[in-house]
Amino acid sequence: MKSRNFDLLETVDKDLCKYAKDAEYYIYKDAQVVLIKLRCFAEKMVIIIFKQLHISIDYNENLLDKMKNPVFVENMPNEILAKLHLLRMKGNKAAHGEILNYKQEELLNLLKETYLLGKWFYLQQIPDSLYPDYQIPSNIPSNNEEQEKQIIALKNELSPWASIENLDTICLGCTHFPLIKDEIQICLPQVKNFMDPGFAIAKRLQFLLDKLEVRSKSEVKNQVFCTQDVENKHQLEQALALWGFDGIIVLK
Repeated sequence: MKSRNFDLLETVDKDLCKYAKDAEYYIYKDAQVVLIKLRCFAEKMVIIIFKQLHISIDYNENLLDKMKNPVFVENMPNEILAKLHLLRMKGNKAAHGEILNYKQEELLNLLKETYLLGKWFYLQQIPDSLYPDYQIPSNIPSNNEEQEKQIIALKNELSPWASIENLDTICLGCTHFPLIKDEIQICLPQVKNFMDPGFAIAKRLQFLLDKLEVRSKSEVKNQVFCTQDVENKHQLEQALALWGFDGIIVLK
């Protein structure tokens, strides 16, 4: 059964909710993803509280320095500060590849600490509300082994960037990268922003085409060119025909 540990946080901040839910999803699958997601959760909460306390935010300042801010410290219960520091430290070690035989019980304890942080934060925003009791996440086996294998392969490709703690933005600078954005986010959980240039490229293309007198399809064929033979060529040509293309030409 799916837990409701973090559902109410979505009404307060969607990113905060997503970090927690992502960590919960990977709690039995990938310790590094869990720990970095929980650190992102802590940092997001700190930034939200900074804004609520009207503290100037220096985005170049690391999380530890933010948490040492006198106004922040003065307004935070010691228990909450301790939980935030715990997630920060565990996440920092994970970001640098220091995953030293974490037991499942330790990860589950950290997730419960995150739940308690989320509960405290939610009740600060909406006092006297009912908050669901904590539920230990169910360990449901994956029903898509092929997808899991693909994510492992992608994670290996992206491993040089996994230990870059301050990697917060990625430009999806290739046509197919937006299609695997969620998978990239799984492999690089410290990344918070994705820049998709697709819309800008489309606008530029539209601008250039507006200046051209494009001939109608009755005068010219629309064809696809490739540099090597493709599998299932006939089926691919049928699919391309739906988009107005007449065939595939292999350039030898």
